Amino acid sequence: MKGRETSKFVLGCVLGVCGLFALAILVGWFMGKEDATGLMAAICAPAGTALGYYYWKAKNENLSKYGGGHHRDEDEETRHY
Repeated sequence: MKGRETSKFVLGCVLGVCGLFALAILVGWFMGKEDATGLMAAICAPAGTALGYYYWKAKNENLSKYGGGHHRDEDEETRHY
């Protein structure tokens, strides 16, 4: 049996915990807590960061595994026309 990748495990844990907190905040919002929207933003930020990191990591792994398409030359970025 093949083991699970660590990054997928961490991503699942972060999203699971953020989902539980988001659910608890939604319940609090329906109960009339006014600070729920600010707390929701604070909880969604780590989830967005984890997703962004995971997609960045997967993209780089796929580029190294399958070869990339066109790679920009560093001189292109600094060239002045």
